[in-house]
Formats: sequence, structure tokens, C-alpha cells
Amino acid sequence: NADSAFFYAQEALRIQEKMKATVQSKQQSQSSFNYQLMSLQEVIASLLHSLGNFSKSLELRFENLKLAEKEKDKFALIATMKSITVDYSSMKDYGNVLLYGKRIDSIVKYIDKTQQGYPWASWTANNIIADAYYKLNRPDSALYYARKMKAVQIANSWPGYIIIGNELLADIYSANGSIDSAFAYYRKTLPIASANRASQSIAYIQAGMARLFQKTGRLDSALIYARQSLTYFQTNKAEVRAWGENNDSYVAEISPLLAELYKANGQMDSA
Repeated sequence: NADSAFFYAQEALRIQEKMKATVQSKQQSQSSFNYQLMSLQEVIASLLHSLGNFSKSLELRFENLKLAEKEKDKFALIATMKSITVDYSSMKDYGNVLLYGKRIDSIVKYIDKTQQGYPWASWTANNIIADAYYKLNRPDSALYYARKMKAVQIANSWPGYIIIGNELLADIYSANGSIDSAFAYYRKTLPIASANRASQSIAYIQAGMARLFQKTGRLDSALIYARQSLTYFQTNKAEVRAWGENNDSYVAEISPLLAELYKANGQMDSA
């Protein structure tokens, strides 16, 4: 529960401070210590983010950015900046999401394309930039980078690349009025998410489809999908937090949609 999570976050922060204050042994290099500290601070930041404390999470991630810069590790820099964009996105500061997405992209240009981590880095940069443009209501730019993201050949079999990529493309197509394409991407992603028990993605897709049904005047279908999505985020707080996400952000986005649908359907009491 939230109280237990907060307790462990506080304990982790105390451990972090002890680590910083402790004189390192001769056997441990400064570089090794920096990577250990980055790992711990990212765990704490994820926990704080899931509890809705985005500013404290961001503070720790900026500390990690300084450490990654000291190490001159391109992949650590990209991973840290990616985490920073997660906080900014939850804070709805999409301008900074775009800024750090572009910074990641500038780093990717200096990575040898034969390196194992290059496809992940390229996919990450394009995904973040596309998502930022989408949320800044610039669907044409969003679509350009989303297509670049989908074109990246990733050997990693993690289904999240397909699910996240398809969700974003569906969102963009919905925003620019390409209703059939949006429906197609949502619908072909649902069975993939179901097969991989990605319940959070299923709920996200349900919300997206509810908006499409709303646009096409199919209010009964829109209400069904919106209610299913909202119910998931209201009743699965622990699962959402386990992903390092804050379920309140999702509820805050879906609740107004559901209210609009009830009003449009003449169900004023439910709204």
C-alpha cells in the first residue's frame, strides 16, 4: 500500500545518504561507486514517481544525470534522460520532454550503429520525440518521428516495443483524424497486450478506443470502453505503481472523458 511504499522510499533515501557520506574503500573505484549510486537513486526515483512525488523523483534523476556525465557513458546518459522525460510527462511539461528527447537524439548520432545498444537508443529517442509532439498537438511532426521509431530494427524480442509503438501511432492517427488507421492500430495491439498480460496497456487502449467511438458518435461503445479503462486504473493501483507509474494521472485523464460521454448520452446523474 501507499504507506508501506512511502516507508521504504524513506528508508532507501537514508541508505542513499549513508552511501554518499561513507568513505569508499580502496578496493572500490569511484566509477563503480557512481554506477551503484545511479542504480539505487533510479529505484528510489521510480518509487517516488509512483507515489506522485514527481519533483523529488526529478531531483534524484538530475543527480544521476550529473553522474552519467562524469562517466561519459552515452547509454547511461540516454537512460537517465529517458527517466527524466517520464517525470516531465507526468507533470505535463511536454516542452521539456521534447527538449530531452532531442538531447537524446543528438547523443544517438554519435553512437556507432554496429553497437548492440544502438537500436534501443534510436528507438527511445524517436519514441520520446514523437510522444512529445503528439502531446503538444503537433500531429504531423509526431507522425514523422513515430514512423522513424517503427522503422528501427530491434533484435530484442520484448513485446513492449510493438505495444508502445502501436499505441502511440494509434493516438497520433486519432489526433489527426485518421480514424480507420487509429482503430486498426488499437485493435491489432489488443491481442498482443492480452497475450503478454499487459493489463495497463489494455486499459490505455480501451481509453483510446473510447475517444474514437466518441468521435464517430457511437456513444454506447465509447461508454463501455471508457468505464472498463477507468475501472482498471481505479482498482489496480498496486499493479500500476509496480510499473513505476502513478495511477492517479490516468484516472484524472479518463474521468473527464467519461463525464462527457454520460452528458452526451443524456445520463446526467452518472456524469
